Amino acid sequence: MSPRHLLLLALVTLGWPLAAWFGRDLSVTVALACFAAPTAALAWALGPRAAPDSGSLAGLGLGAAAGLVMAAGAQLGFLWVAPLWPGLETEMLGLYSLLGAGLAPWARAPLVGVVVLAEEIVWRQVLWLPMKEALGAPRALVLVTASYTLAQLGMGSPALVAVALACGLAWLGLRILTDRLSVPIAAHLVFDALILGVWPIVG
Repeated sequence: MSPRHLLLLALVTLGWPLAAWFGRDLSVTVALACFAAPTAALAWALGPRAAPDSGSLAGLGLGAAAGLVMAAGAQLGFLWVAPLWPGLETEMLGLYSLLGAGLAPWARAPLVGVVVLAEEIVWRQVLWLPMKEALGAPRALVLVTASYTLAQLGMGSPALVAVALACGLAWLGLRILTDRLSVPIAAHLVFDALILGVWPIVG
């Protein structure tokens, strides 16, 4: 793994939460998209880039189905955990308010899409492949997932960190099992579209 990849790892692990934190007064979603887009472009230029992947209908369908299952799991998980976690519903309402602040749904959707694509390019492609080669798959999985989880700290929500840990493992698992970047991208987009729009956990 090159020093440039180590610098990218540090940049996203520290920069992502800082962008979210400093964007709280304006719009977290806008701040994250503004940080994520150039960071993903930098990562893509750094490589390794994904092999040509047209995203077969079967692969995209698998990703979409996985996103739907994950969204259902998040709903069930909330129902199970909420009685054991005082204040969880209030925390989730605050998180939804923070993510939607200052933006109409039609304006928020493409920005969320930018963040999703950036996260998949950075963590499930450009960082994952060289780390797997340098450290082996088990250690790389731990490091990439830890970095992705820590990157969510800027939202100030323990619940989001827990969700990021579970989802990060699931999306990386899809990347490993299918050897396609399009599959976790589809899963991530469907999950966010449901949880942040069509089928919110609270509200």
